[in-house]
Amino acid sequence: MDLTIRSSSESVTMASKPVKSVEKGFKRKKELETGDEESLRCSPHIQDSDLFDGSDASVFEQVIKDMNKEINIILAKYTQIFSEKRSVDASYIQELDDILKEARAIESQLKQKRESLRNRLTLIATTLQR
Repeated sequence: MDLTIRSSSESVTMASKPVKSVEKGFKRKKELETGDEESLRCSPHIQDSDLFDGSDASVFEQVIKDMNKEINIILAKYTQIFSEKRSVDASYIQELDDILKEARAIESQLKQKRESLRNRLTLIATTLQR
């Protein structure tokens, strides 16, 4: 299997050779593995400037700017969604508070009616005892 790495100034070809997994060739296999690791390392004379020229940098900067814009748009959408959810939650809280106030008012009215009925029954019971 051949693997070729190309930059703007040169190309480097690396090959890995199939190795027999026989005990006799075990030492040879280890030598080949360490040799492959060394061949996978990049050449020290390849410079970053060889990989990117001026136009690539401007394209890269444009891509970064576009990505930044997209991220800002997504964040704005999430902010809007969270704001709407917060306002919905606040309206639910207000609605629950109103329901609770109404329930307390009904409870108070029922207690008054119960006390009124108790008083009437007491009055009826005393009248019947006479």
